[in-house]
Amino acid sequence: MIMKEFDKAFKFVLIFIAVVAGFTVFFPPYTFASGTKSSVLLIFNNQAGKYYNNKLNVIALQELHKKVDGIYTVYENDSYTEKYSSGSHFEDETEKINVLSNDVNTDYLVYTELMPFHISEDLNLIWHTKKATATVGLRILDRKAGKELFKSKYALEAKGSTDHFFIGNPSMAKKSLKAAMFKVCEAISLHLPL
Repeated sequence: MIMKEFDKAFKFVLIFIAVVAGFTVFFPPYTFASGTKSSVLLIFNNQAGKYYNNKLNVIALQELHKKVDGIYTVYENDSYTEKYSSGSHFEDETEKINVLSNDVNTDYLVYTELMPFHISEDLNLIWHTKKATATVGLRILDRKAGKELFKSKYALEAKGSTDHFFIGNPSMAKKSLKAAMFKVCEAISLHLPL
């Protein structure tokens, strides 16, 4: 009698596991969500005005893509970057920023702007020290609702010293930009809805 009850319970558990496994194969859990990723227009506007801007752009875009690729459908187009590169748009009204990219239909706009670097150096007979401060502005706009979700500036300093009397501006600028982009990407994780 006990064995028959055990067999029934064992068969029930096996059938239950088979049904759950079959259900998850034919209806994966992610299909019960919205089924689509949010779309993001990713803009990086470099207003630093340095001869090594292309290298700075590569660093910033790599960091941004690490944060949003795979989670969102990302739109990034050189034509939009050119439209925004005409000047600083960090302090512009939300509508003015949206107008520059009205022809692309995305849920969100992530606008990042590298502002001019502040570079200082100290030189004496033995030692050369250079500091570079990168300031990156971040704005996250909900384009469907027409409102701004987040706006902030991040300024981080990188410092280097040597006894060879030469530290290049590009190396300090890259170092400070990476530090600032780390903070920007943290803010994107916190404030950009899925």
